Amino acid sequence: MVGALAIDALLVAGFGIQHSLLATLGVKSRLARDRGMTPLLWRGVQSFLNVAYILVAILLWQDSSNATWHFDGGLAVAIVVICVLGWLAYFYLHLFEYDAGLAFGSSASVCALSHERTPKMELWKVGSRRWIRFPVHTAFFPMFFAFPHMSASTLVFAVTANAYNIIGTILYDKRLEKLGENYTDYQKVTGNILPRFRAPEGAAKLAFPSPTHWRHPLEYSTAAVFGVLGGVLYWNLLDRASQAPSDLLACAVTGALLALVAGILIGLLPSSRFTVGIGAGSFSDAQTRIATAAAVVSATALLTWFAIASLVSSAAPYVPVVLPMWLITLWLGHLTLAMVMRWRTRTDLKLQSDSDIRTA
Repeated sequence: MVGALAIDALLVAGFGIQHSLLATLGVKSRLARDRGMTPLLWRGVQSFLNVAYILVAILLWQDSSNATWHFDGGLAVAIVVICVLGWLAYFYLHLFEYDAGLAFGSSASVCALSHERTPKMELWKVGSRRWIRFPVHTAFFPMFFAFPHMSASTLVFAVTANAYNIIGTILYDKRLEKLGENYTDYQKVTGNILPRFRAPEGAAKLAFPSPTHWRHPLEYSTAAVFGVLGGVLYWNLLDRASQAPSDLLACAVTGALLALVAGILIGLLPSSRFTVGIGAGSFSDAQTRIATAAAVVSATALLTWFAIASLVSSAAPYVPVVLPMWLITLWLGHLTLAMVMRWRTRTDLKLQSDSDIRTA
């Protein structure tokens, strides 16, 4: 058992090590100098490397049935509620308080493929980010620890992952100091994972740009519908999934299928408003909104799947597949929707040009 737990701890620690090494300023500077790859574009490569690592780690994981703790009754319900709130916070933060396309590199990748300027990372002080610089990292604690039944291997994962969570947050915060005075001012009134209790106003008085991607929330209603349908698809094709290689492959393929179908159909709908032009802003602004639409599809599908499974079988699907499926569907959905909207924009411009010529 000790050997199996050691393997699990090494697998989790290995993710942290590779993640931090690939995110160092030295690696990013070398890539920018030798390959012309911007740090935000490198995030896209890292996203795929992270997905690959997680899938391999799942295959090698040594699951232990020995219980470290087990709770029943009201206490178990309370712990489950805390866990669910942690996962909901994770998705909420990426949809509302972050730019998912910039966070995972899909916006920079689309811009590179379209020969457009790579967007800049923006600091928003919306929601919890007014007091906490990395609220997603805060959510990792209930996401990984709040289980009424905790096996030895799951506890090893929770402890090792959150130990790296703390270390990685500190290292990331140090790298972001390169952004300059605006960020150092932000550091003075906010905390990494917990708020600074001596600064109750947080970043209220600091000047940061405001997010624009939820000014017209109804434009994501179609994405939400596709997400719900995707969750039903997950339940029918994947059931609750498992650690088996065939199930992991099915999860990856089904997530990719949803991304392609949703991206194409949302892009072709006449009501889609993700084009660059009146009310859409710049190309990078449009990517923020397109990335949000893809994130809505991905997050809603996963949450719907978990809701159906919990209601029908009283047990959640295999939790480790969530992050790979979230990234695959978000990333591929963004790319697909962006390419469809680019085609639509060119087609509309050509039709307008032909109409102008006939009128003249």
